[in-house]
Amino acid sequence: MQGPPNKCVQRIRVISVSLTPSLYEGKEMDRYEEAVLDYITADRNRFISPQFHVPYEMQQGGSDPDFLVIDYRKKTIYVVEVTSSSNISGLIAKVEQRESRWLEPIKRHLSGINKEFEQWPYRVTIFVREENLELAKKKMKLYKDVSVRTIESATFPYKWQWNGEEPINPLE
Repeated sequence: MQGPPNKCVQRIRVISVSLTPSLYEGKEMDRYEEAVLDYITADRNRFISPQFHVPYEMQQGGSDPDFLVIDYRKKTIYVVEVTSSSNISGLIAKVEQRESRWLEPIKRHLSGINKEFEQWPYRVTIFVREENLELAKKKMKLYKDVSVRTIESATFPYKWQWNGEEPINPLE
């Protein structure tokens, strides 16, 4: 269902960079990351932390994903990466190392804040150019915890999924 074409949907964007101080504080997002941020914050049941710092500890971590999303409606934690590059091999390599790069260290950290997060599923969602969608899906098809979406699907609100005037933007 498409959203209202001539209505302005008011929402509050809630983001935080304070769960763990980011080494990238002050780093400007590019327009594609901003579009994805708008997309993922449209659902008011999500907490988003851009450039979430994952420190290198116990031979894990050391990589800051573009966004960490805590989705309270789905009780799911998402690591979100965005690339507008025509070459997605670097992103594919990161995702193949997702357990040690992001998921295990983030789970350890969040479980220290709230034990409930230990039981929640942890997933990775990547946003790529539309022209790279099939290649990314092919590379990721073995990974049940990874979803692939296009930057274009996040960029234009009329392409979002809507429930009346409320946007419902899936990360899976």
